[in-house]
Amino acid sequence: MKNSKGMTGSTPSPDSRVGWSSSTAPAASSRNGCRPRRLALPTWDLVRYNDRRAVWHANIGPIKTPQLLSLHDDLAEIVDSNRQDGDKAKPAALVDAYPGLGKSTAVCEFGRGYYLEQIALRGETTPDGHRRVPLIYIDLTGNTRIRGLNAAICRRSDPRPAATLRRRRRRTLG
Repeated sequence: MKNSKGMTGSTPSPDSRVGWSSSTAPAASSRNGCRPRRLALPTWDLVRYNDRRAVWHANIGPIKTPQLLSLHDDLAEIVDSNRQDGDKAKPAALVDAYPGLGKSTAVCEFGRGYYLEQIALRGETTPDGHRRVPLIYIDLTGNTRIRGLNAAICRRSDPRPAATLRRRRRRTLG
């Protein structure tokens, strides 16, 4: 269950603005020298170190297997071919497999790389000073219709707080 900030528990969700940009930050390494130096740390420093280390090890990221690299190459080819004007049909990708095999992880890993590449290439803001959003992440169900997809894109892209949007929606519907 997501809270008001788009977070699931204490882990940022990539389908929130806060979660996606925080999920692109590189994890801090837990290196602190050799074992004798770690054991010489004061008790609370050692506890903090062990906590950072546990978080770092839990978030190492996907292992770059040949299958993952192949998927990333295919996704890069599709994304790179989407530079035409809006009047032309654009290719798309569908990643399908049994549950638990890492589809979301693989696509999110590609998305993080693309996000960082675009921000490095074009900057964090547009020439008008607006925050640049090179991609968005939207959870889809198996029966999502185009109207639901468009609504999710609009909700994700709107810079206003969610409470403002809910009040506006109630006024419109009521």
